[in-house]
Amino acid sequence: MPHGDRCARGTDMPEAPTTCADTHPFSYSIFVNLLWPLIGRAEEMGVIESALQAPDTSGVVVQGAAGVGKSRIAREALQFATASGSEIRWVFGTSAARQLPLGAFAAWVGSGGTDHRQVVRGVIDALTSAPEKSDVIIGVDDVQLLDDLSTFVLHQIVASRAAKVVLTVRTDDPIPAATQAIWQRGQFDQLYLQPLSRDETTSLLSVTLGGPLDPDAVQRLWTLTRGNVLYLRNIVEQDVADGRLVQQNGCWKRTGDLVLPPSLAELIEARIGTLPTPVGDVVDALAVIDVGCGHDDRQRDATPVHQQVALAALFFPDPSGWARRSASGRQVSR
Repeated sequence: MPHGDRCARGTDMPEAPTTCADTHPFSYSIFVNLLWPLIGRAEEMGVIESALQAPDTSGVVVQGAAGVGKSRIAREALQFATASGSEIRWVFGTSAARQLPLGAFAAWVGSGGTDHRQVVRGVIDALTSAPEKSDVIIGVDDVQLLDDLSTFVLHQIVASRAAKVVLTVRTDDPIPAATQAIWQRGQFDQLYLQPLSRDETTSLLSVTLGGPLDPDAVQRLWTLTRGNVLYLRNIVEQDVADGRLVQQNGCWKRTGDLVLPPSLAELIEARIGTLPTPVGDVVDALAVIDVGCGHDDRQRDATPVHQQVALAALFFPDPSGWARRSASGRQVSR
């Protein structure tokens, strides 16, 4: 199987050198167009593919915190299904579209007509129609942000088994009762997507950068992100663009102070803004406390960024009890 296919499916670890001792002596600083493969998700891909192929399931719910890769793994699974002959529909739940009835399914709303029942029937027919012998899979990203009428459309599709459904849900967002009822009443497999492990993070960085990272750089990035791919991608791409992450003697090394990318800072600030006032006050207080004892000077240099990124993890609770832990440490529920 070609190397790119292995990365896309998340079935293998990289073949690139993973330690600086494996590299050849040369030195240069370069800006690269980073491509982030899907690594460390083979088991999760298997759960999704099994759910889509099983005749007695309605689909799968992929839950997890912001930034762990729910949208990415769902899209990869749907692309694989496309190659197998399935018809794919992919929609996004957004705060803006939530203000409009059927906002998420606007592309399938026919013109004219004021009878809501006919409009909904038309949307369902448009979504689930497919050539003979082809099945339909509907992917909904951030399903918790759908408007009420779009949620009702999903209920009808699931109840009639007119299509398989893949849903992604951010566990740190409020989930309306009507949305939860979609998978509570249907026969859904449930997958709780966790951040990457330290080894998986190291492998992802090695493949993305095309070479190994200095162990100190790996440790610092792991301490900052704890395997959250969104955090990792923002920090690494900003470091490469600014010349703080450079390749020396075939090994990627960090220089200078850590800088929180503006895009990541905005994300964290937005999440803080959704916290109840008493909790927000505690976070503000913690943000000015030195990391302190038990950390060396190198870690103290990174304190401001370390605190902000680590504190963001407070906003992404683990819904314990929602899924069983698999043998590999992932949480999956069938």
